[in-house]
Amino acid sequence: MQVLRKYLEAEDPSVLVLTETKCSKGKPDILCLKTRFKYQFWGTDPQPGRAGTAILSKVKPINTVMGLPTWPEDPSHTAGRYVELEYEGVYIIGVYVPNSGDTLQNLDTRKKWNTALKDHLRTLDAQKPIICGGDFNCIMDKKDIDQTAEAYWDRMGGMSKQERVDMAELMKEDDAFEGFVDVWRNLHPEAEEYTHSSTKFGSWRLDSFIVSAQLTAKASGSVIRHKLKALNVSDHWPVAFDIELKL
Repeated sequence: MQVLRKYLEAEDPSVLVLTETKCSKGKPDILCLKTRFKYQFWGTDPQPGRAGTAILSKVKPINTVMGLPTWPEDPSHTAGRYVELEYEGVYIIGVYVPNSGDTLQNLDTRKKWNTALKDHLRTLDAQKPIICGGDFNCIMDKKDIDQTAEAYWDRMGGMSKQERVDMAELMKEDDAFEGFVDVWRNLHPEAEEYTHSSTKFGSWRLDSFIVSAQLTAKASGSVIRHKLKALNVSDHWPVAFDIELKL
C-alpha cells in the first residue's frame, strides 16, 4: 500500500477509476483511499474474486449506477464491470470490458456486451458528455502492441477483427452522433506505448479514456505511468489525463 499512497500523493487525482479490483462486497479498508476520496463506489462481481470496478471521487455525484443498464439479462450482475457517476455537466464511467478469451471462446458474450455498452453510452451522450475510462480489452491498431504480441494478431481476445469493428462502431461519428475520442491516442497519434505486459503475450495498450467529441479540446496531458511497471504492483499501469471541467 505504500506504493499506492505515494502514487496518489504524486498524481493527486480528483477522480480515480480502478478495474479488476476483485473485491468482495463492501469497500476495502485502505487508509490512503479513505482519507483522499470521500465518495467511493465499488462495483463487485456475483462471483467473489472476479472482475471488480470502482470510481473514487473527491466530489459528490448527483446520481450513481452500478451495472450496465442495457445488459439484456440482470444488469446488477455487471456491477463488477460498469460503474457510472453523474455530475452536473458530465457522466464519468468506469469499465472493465469482458475478455473474449485466449481462443475467443467468450466472443459471443463480448459481442453482446459491446452492443449494450454502445447503446447506453450513446444514450448518455445525448444528455450530457461522457468520460469513460478503464480496461477496454481491445487493440485497435498494431501501434498498440509490441513485437511479441504481433504473433497473436487476429487470433485471441483483445486482438480479433470483431472486437475492432465493434469498438469502431462505438466510437465513430454519424449523422446523429459526434463520436467518442480516445484521449491518449488523440494526443499521441504516432506513439507506441503500452499499459499491460505479460511474458507470454507481450505488451498491449488496453487501458485508456474515451470522451465525447465535444470534450476533446478540453483534454490535455494524457500520460501512461510506465515507472510503476518496475514496481510489480500490477500487470497493468495507470493512464492519467487532465481536463478543464467543473464537476
